Amino acid sequence: MKKQLLIYLFFALLVNRIHAQTIDSGKYKYTNHGIFRFGGTLLKGNEIVSFKDLSHEFSMSDIGLDLYYKSKRCRTTSTILRYASMLSGFIYLGIAANNGKKNTAYLFLGSQMAFLFTSRNYAVMASQNLDRALWQRNKDLLFPASH
Repeated sequence: MKKQLLIYLFFALLVNRIHAQTIDSGKYKYTNHGIFRFGGTLLKGNEIVSFKDLSHEFSMSDIGLDLYYKSKRCRTTSTILRYASMLSGFIYLGIAANNGKKNTAYLFLGSQMAFLFTSRNYAVMASQNLDRALWQRNKDLLFPASH
């Protein structure tokens, strides 16, 4: 029993004395050069990065850059469809206010809803592709020869 206790104490003291390295370079890269998303804000270290400036950050990640451009296309499509939805709503209100044809008014109301739901789906795809692009970029930052 005493022998086991002495061996345990020896290893406990030995583990406290042994350190592989004093500075963790992987942690440094991850916290200072990795890009993280907090809602609509993108952070690189302590700096806020805009969505437009993000394309310059994918120099080491071709797959991440492709996903970023896919996200950008989905985001642009979502914006266009959102404005088309608003325009359809205004046209519907104009027709309904002038006591115009109800079938035409309902057509614009239906197209407004269709544009709105399609726009939402593209916004979700843009968000997912941006998350994948950032994950791939951070992975390529930490493990450069992994793809």
